[in-house]
Amino acid sequence: MTDEPSRHVSYRTVKEPVHTELVEKKSRFLCDLAPLTTEEAAAEMLRTIRKREPDASHHCSALRLQSGIERSHDDGEPSGTAGRPMLHVLAAHHLVDVFAVVTRYFGGTLLGAGGLVRAYSEAVSAAIREATVLTYALHHQYDVHVPYALYDRVRAALDAHDWRIEATFAEDVTLTVIAPAIDVPLLSALLSANAQLHTLPEPRAQTLLPLL
Repeated sequence: MTDEPSRHVSYRTVKEPVHTELVEKKSRFLCDLAPLTTEEAAAEMLRTIRKREPDASHHCSALRLQSGIERSHDDGEPSGTAGRPMLHVLAAHHLVDVFAVVTRYFGGTLLGAGGLVRAYSEAVSAAIREATVLTYALHHQYDVHVPYALYDRVRAALDAHDWRIEATFAEDVTLTVIAPAIDVPLLSALLSANAQLHTLPEPRAQTLLPLL
């Protein structure tokens, strides 16, 4: 069993990369939003996008990592009108381990500072709406031994909740239950009521997994 800093550790990120486009007064704002965990990975992603869009006017970016690192870059736009607003959107959605790049093709009309802030913010917001957002939480894994006579009753009680459950059939039934740490008191109560198990065994493992 590994040590964790908090019993109910959780965080939100995106499941997979998404690409969206916003047009504002003929300027095109292409947003690439992706999950990643290091500054090096972010730098590589930005290099790839620059190669893909070599004629773009700007490649503005915002990075938030679970470690607490935050980075933003205006890439030639007026200071504070691009990277920082993009970062604020990521923070407002409580997303970490995520990198956003907004590539702008200038359309010939100046947007002004306020217009740029709105456009870059909306470009990231649109990508988040398109993305699948996952909430990761600390989960505990238990091996629970149940007699065959109680298996159906116990399984029905556990299946009513969004937990990962596998059964192994031998002399008795071993239920491997992976539940969010915050649900452990509920799991204990259900097993006490349905399996005559009044004390949970020590968790065999704990890890961060997406909530189902």
